[in-house]
Amino acid sequence: MSLPLIHPIALDGLAILLVAPLTESLSVDEQAIVGAFFNVLGDLLALNSSYLSLFQTSDQSDEQSPDTQTDHSDKEYDLLKKSFQKLEEELNKIKQAKEH
Repeated sequence: MSLPLIHPIALDGLAILLVAPLTESLSVDEQAIVGAFFNVLGDLLALNSSYLSLFQTSDQSDEQSPDTQTDHSDKEYDLLKKSFQKLEEELNKIKQAKEH
């Protein structure tokens, strides 16, 4: 489904037109609640889109070159290995701090 292109300034204006009646009809506390709700909604949409984008990109690259699958696994293994090493270092620092 193709979405129509909207100029960014027009999109900003649309947001202002939607918010203006809410600021006049809601109390300050109600505005904060509605604003927080829309922030969470936007954050969830951004999370889902970036998460799906990551996997669609990796799926497309795996389809284009099957030899890279082992490279991808090696990179994941290296990343996990480095993460565990960092965790071990932090745990050792905590242990040393408790001993002193």
